Amino acid sequence: MRILIGTNILIPLEDTCGVLCSTTLASGNGHQIIVHTALLDDLQRDKDDTRKQILLSKAQKYPPLESPPINLSSLGWQREKITIELIT
Repeated sequence: MRILIGTNILIPLEDTCGVLCSTTLASGNGHQIIVHTALLDDLQRDKDDTRKQILLSKAQKYPPLESPPINLSSLGWQREKITIELIT
């Protein structure tokens, strides 16, 4: 099984367990921890440069998800609001 982690998982995982612990546990049970490429985009937006560099170095220890799904909003697509009215 491949385990996809995002920003909200990376930070506590790295702070409490570290890359060696997490990858050892995962690989010892036949699993692989991977990160979504959007995680790197999230981290690039961090305004605290010191924290940004620390988190980017932590994230780059894990292999990226190959061929992640396309973010349609980056292509200009937007969701439409739909109002549903229940008739009783």
